[in-house]
Amino acid sequence: MQGDDCSISCPLGLYGTNCTSSCYCHNEISCSHIDGSCICREGWQGVECTIPCSSGTWGFNCNQTCQCTNEAACDPINGTCTCSPGWRGEYCDVPCPEGSYGLDCRERCDCVHADGCDPMTGTCRCLAGWTEGTVAPSHQANISSCSETTWFPPTD
Repeated sequence: MQGDDCSISCPLGLYGTNCTSSCYCHNEISCSHIDGSCICREGWQGVECTIPCSSGTWGFNCNQTCQCTNEAACDPINGTCTCSPGWRGEYCDVPCPEGSYGLDCRERCDCVHADGCDPMTGTCRCLAGWTEGTVAPSHQANISSCSETTWFPPTD
């Protein structure tokens, strides 16, 4: 504290008797004007705010638990989820709807002779008697296709 009657707190970045000590924090919002202890920004922890939140945690002093699922990344500052390919939703717990795949389910499946496609990769799930192939009818789109297969009986 400063002032004739000790009513003024230390300026930002200083602490202690007569505000003569400098704070040593990193990634901080502020430090205590009394003892210099650090108040870390969201996403940081530790005595000097030098340790990033460990995986699965976020917020002030990393004391919040991430709710993300299906191998989604969790933002250490605000806890928002970045979904892996094939998933969407606030917590990445909703699979891509049939007919779409990839990041944020933005890609469209155009499978022929198939029972949909893999929501992560877009690979066609070919029906019995068909095998995967790729046809590119134009420079704008690749349509995955399941080509007819031929079965030859074993010979003795």
